Amino acid sequence: MIISSLLSVGLVVILISVGLLVWMFLKSNQTKANARPEKPLFKTEEGERQAAPFAEQIEDLLRAKVSANPQLKNLKLDLGTAPDGGLEIWVDEKKYSSVDELPNEQLKDFFQEAVKIWENRK
Repeated sequence: MIISSLLSVGLVVILISVGLLVWMFLKSNQTKANARPEKPLFKTEEGERQAAPFAEQIEDLLRAKVSANPQLKNLKLDLGTAPDGGLEIWVDEKKYSSVDELPNEQLKDFFQEAVKIWENRK
């Protein structure tokens, strides 16, 4: 009788544990579509817009090319993620939605070169 009582209690504990694990798993997988994190996934500079990690890497490559160019080195560049998940390109606090919109042909070329370098690293 004692053994059957212990087995019954053990079975109840196991069922409750499994139920809690399933509930935690289901809750952890619930996300909003296109949800943007409240906090950055990685450390960014103060005032810098948040972008996907690949965009931050391309931004670093672009900044290196621009900083080596006397005519462009003073441009303030930043890449960010738009509310729809697309890419925003910021040049001197002005937003551009595509490379084709950039105000300088050399900057467009540098951006495309930075993307090619990034793609070749994959």
